[in-house]
Parts: sequence; C-alpha cells; structure tokens
Amino acid sequence: MGVGETVDNNSIVVVNETTGTYKYIPYGDMLEYDYTNYYYGYSDSPELTAIDVEGQVTGAIAYVITEDKTKLYAVSGHGETSLSSYLENEFAKLSTEVSELATRTATSIPEDCDILLINGPVTDFTEDEAATS
Repeated sequence: MGVGETVDNNSIVVVNETTGTYKYIPYGDMLEYDYTNYYYGYSDSPELTAIDVEGQVTGAIAYVITEDKTKLYAVSGHGETSLSSYLENEFAKLSTEVSELATRTATSIPEDCDILLINGPVTDFTEDEAATS
C-alpha cells in the first residue's frame, strides 16, 4: 500500500504512530477458502471455511511493534518446492520476511539470515555450495 492508494472496504490498517510503521490487511486476506470441490468441478465457487481476523490483526500488531524482523531465506536452484501462499501468509503474520537464496550463485549465506529453509530439493548441492555455507 503506497501513498494515494485506497483501502478496500472492510480492510484494516494497523499503524505504529511512533515509528510510522504500518501493515495493511486486505479484506480478502482474512478469509480462508477450501478449493477442493471447486477444482474438481463439484462447485461453482470455493467454500468459505474460516475467517481469520484475529490472526491477521495479531500478526499486524506484532509487525508494527517489532523493530528487528526475522529474515527467512528459502534456498532455490535444486528443484525445491515453492512456499505455498498459506505458508507465506503465516510467515508474514509472524513478522518474518521471506526471500529467495540461489545458493549456486551466492558466495555466502547473508548476514541477516535468521532462518535458512531448504524445502525438499530434488538435486544435490555442489561441493562449492556446501563450502560457502
């Protein structure tokens, strides 16, 4: 959300006036759906299964009051499974910033790395990659 952008109806903005940090929660992010019947053609639309206002607001409050955000790097380049939107959403609620780390071209693990996620690689790491970590 940038300057001049509108806030959709029923969305929430949590602001820390001291630091100027804010977190915008779009209305749609507070709704959880089950797409199973929709994908298999049994339904014309996904089924609303939950409303997560508390989780989203709690995560936003934690985000705006936490000075040092947790930094997670997800390793890429070996056929790793991508993080699902659900997991990315859960990490965001925990004030965790997610970035990709291509270990084949990286010379080292970044200094700000709090969590290094290796999510189901299908090919081996090279000896050079293993040595740089």
